[in-house]
Amino acid sequence: MKHSLVLRYVIPFIQWYALMILITIGIDYLLHHYQWAGVGRSLGYVGTFLVLLSFVYSLRKRKIIEAGSPKNC
Repeated sequence: MKHSLVLRYVIPFIQWYALMILITIGIDYLLHHYQWAGVGRSLGYVGTFLVLLSFVYSLRKRKIIEAGSPKNC
């Protein structure tokens, strides 16, 4: 019996996404409970930097940015 696309891919994706949201809320609660809210702000800066870095890498890989040469183009 074949499983539909929704059962194989969409439902597990939604479950993992919901789990990530719940874990994020739990971490946020713990940081506020122990009054370490500044750590969350620092993690936000680091996360934003990593997203921008991956975006620039993608632009380099597609040869939109010519500076540098990523391996295995």
